[in-house]
Amino acid sequence: MTTNDSIYLFPDKYGNHITVNSVQQYLRRLAQRAGLDVKVTPHIFRHTFGTNAAARGVNAFILKEIMGHSTIQTTSRYTHPQPDDLKAQHNMFSMVNELFKK
Repeated sequence: MTTNDSIYLFPDKYGNHITVNSVQQYLRRLAQRAGLDVKVTPHIFRHTFGTNAAARGVNAFILKEIMGHSTIQTTSRYTHPQPDDLKAQHNMFSMVNELFKK
């Protein structure tokens, strides 16, 4: 079997599935070549996606489904609200602000 005939999205040179360790080593080498002085792992990509999606306003329940989490508590680990985000959300939904608009 060749990589062109493989059923896998990321096959090895023989058309078989690649291992988790292979992916981790590949990312580590790419990071070194790019001159990055940070740890690069598949989980960091996943965490970054979740954090960025939450920061851009993806509903936590939708994000839970996208990420395949069984509980919303797991998804909450990916949300890191910033002070400006908290202020904007508060201003958007504050009933006090509605009173002062009139």
